[in-house]
Amino acid sequence: MISLETNKPKLLRLYAYYTFLLNKTATLSNTLLTRSAALQLIGQRFKKLYHPLITIAYLCDPITRDKRPVNVTDRQIRGVRGWLLEHYKNDEKKTATVYAELLELRAKSGPFSRPLDWAAAKKMDLVLWWKSLFSSHTELVQLAKMALSVSPTTGAAERNWSAFGFIHSRNRNSLLNDRVNKLVYIYWNLQIRERIGDERNTWFDDKEDKDKEKDKNLVEALFEPDIYRFGDDKDDDQEDVEDYDI
Repeated sequence: MISLETNKPKLLRLYAYYTFLLNKTATLSNTLLTRSAALQLIGQRFKKLYHPLITIAYLCDPITRDKRPVNVTDRQIRGVRGWLLEHYKNDEKKTATVYAELLELRAKSGPFSRPLDWAAAKKMDLVLWWKSLFSSHTELVQLAKMALSVSPTTGAAERNWSAFGFIHSRNRNSLLNDRVNKLVYIYWNLQIRERIGDERNTWFDDKEDKDKEKDKNLVEALFEPDIYRFGDDKDDDQEDVEDYDI
């Protein structure tokens, strides 16, 4: 579960992990829980969080399908069909097209039958894989990008809230929303820059000073009260969201 709390989106793993746990638990014995109790607990959790987009994310991820191959049931596929119809606002033609492509993707047939394409996914970004190899399937590519970009937990958001709480504290409660957002943006980019440690990284201006000690001092100085210049900025004068059949 630790991998699900990272900053990288891992919605695609939920389906594989929970299905794997259900299958594994069915064949293991445990002194703390009976197999039926463990299956019921895991199944109820999965039923509570399940959404058809989870199945779509799994189908659209060739790497997870290779590492953790699990079955996608006909019932889940039918649920995906109903969600697609709602997602495309009852556009039956578009729904039928995407649904047919998902069925081919599930079976690795048609345009998704080439083993070399699936092997290439291990060497490149998943979104780039979709855009490069299957650009003619416009709607499916857009759906895959959405499914692969959803974070399954609030871990990354909670870490961001911590940064907001650190900056917009009781001692700095006069900061306006726009300035807080800019300071959080600067804070996280400084953190990323420090972790990357690449002096030629193109995310940052090549003319910037790359000295680590100065960066450290800059991070510390950024949160000194006098840098906020309370009242000096004109913008601050204005105010700115049981049964677990799966």
